[in-house]
Amino acid sequence: MCCIACSTSATPSPRKPTRAGSARRVPEPSYLDPGSGGPDNDFTNRNTTFMTWNLLHVARMLKDAGGIPAHGNQRSEWDAGCRFDFENPEYR
Repeated sequence: MCCIACSTSATPSPRKPTRAGSARRVPEPSYLDPGSGGPDNDFTNRNTTFMTWNLLHVARMLKDAGGIPAHGNQRSEWDAGCRFDFENPEYR
């Protein structure tokens, strides 16, 4: 168990037999599926709203800062052997 959510005794989703005789999980209803309760779930609505606003705030901060700095984000430099701000053990 990695967290409290994993340790709760939730009822697993029903299993549907397959041709090989093994069972596979049937997907749970999605947010807007009839009977899902999604639009009425305050926990989901609150966290989705917070996440959306946080995404908008981070987008604004990135725009105001001129984007993400290239330092440390260049694949070609990494492939060439650069390890941004790590000491090179060959020079010890």
